[in-house]
Amino acid sequence: MTVNLRSLACLALGLTSTFLVGCGMSRPYPQKALFAIDPGQPTQVSRPVSPCIVLVQGVHVASPFDAQTFFYKRAGLQYEMDYYNGFIAPPEQLLNGSLRAWLSQSGLFAAVVGPGGRLNPQYLLEGNVTELCGDYSDAKAPKARLAVSFFFVDVRPVDGQIVFQKSYQAAAPISGAGPDAIAAALNAAYRTILVELTDDLARVDYAPAPVATVGTGEATTQPASTEPAR
Repeated sequence: MTVNLRSLACLALGLTSTFLVGCGMSRPYPQKALFAIDPGQPTQVSRPVSPCIVLVQGVHVASPFDAQTFFYKRAGLQYEMDYYNGFIAPPEQLLNGSLRAWLSQSGLFAAVVGPGGRLNPQYLLEGNVTELCGDYSDAKAPKARLAVSFFFVDVRPVDGQIVFQKSYQAAAPISGAGPDAIAAALNAAYRTILVELTDDLARVDYAPAPVATVGTGEATTQPASTEPAR
């Protein structure tokens, strides 16, 4: 029996296409949902504007929360990565941009700048994020969790001097099943932390550190407190 090669090739192609359709290979991938980090605008602080220039050095996000995908905490020590929903940019960039905008709008400082600016800052602010996720360990009460430690440094001394440091934690309820509800809860948690941070920075004593005379006749700067003045 003579077999037509062209007919055989068409038959094979048709069977392959049928198999792929049956396996769902022709279905489009789910569309990704990408979100920004936007804690909103601060309420202007009540104290007068400080004449200081503050450099926001950056907020470092620890792995694995530095990925652009959302992370979910499940029961026990289990975590899950969401490949289809996440941030529009690396979370470090989003957190840094929001922090600079927040402090600039707060009215607390004369100016807030980022790395590479031309102004010479007197203080530096940096932070370390150790948790940034949706917490579903309690299925009945899911929350967005954010944990960050901030360090506020006087850069005028040669070696720098920490004048304030504090660790913050916030949890905001996730009201809904979609990724937009997780994004909204993360923004609410970040806002809670920034409100508390601004309140603490408003209590820092920005007066020049006292200068004491040592036995050799040289001047030395006394260390400042790491807690905000109450």
